[in-house]
Amino acid sequence: MNALVTCCIATKLKLRAICHLKISKLPQEGVAEEISGNTGNKYSYLKDGDKIVTEGATLKVFHTPGHTTDHMILYLEEENAVFSGDCILGQGTAVFEDLFTYMKSLEVILNLSPHLIYPGHGPAVEEAVTKIKEYIEHRNTREKQILEGIGRRP
Repeated sequence: MNALVTCCIATKLKLRAICHLKISKLPQEGVAEEISGNTGNKYSYLKDGDKIVTEGATLKVFHTPGHTTDHMILYLEEENAVFSGDCILGQGTAVFEDLFTYMKSLEVILNLSPHLIYPGHGPAVEEAVTKIKEYIEHRNTREKQILEGIGRRP
């Protein structure tokens, strides 16, 4: 069997496996049903507070809208760590759709007092609480600057 045929068979097997994967996420606001990319799989939906338990790891789902309406973080109980997705990044700051809900989500994460953040982009954050407070302070400062720029005092 040549390398190309072997590669094609391996790819087909991987695609077949992907087609049978269970993909879970939070529902997107205003969308009745979502289908995953090219596989045609329907998502199974998680909700705030759900737990995903596997050998050696317990992940708790926290709905953290703001970046997007269906954004969530996963809290790894065994490590007091957060998989922050796009809510908190390893470098720079995140973009968001709604500042009010984004700030509320940062408060939710801050109240967890995590030791470590595994962001969706950039390096892991070891001073997690400090980073979350920096994000909150940064957004409050920017909001104040904008209000001052348009002539209103907060």
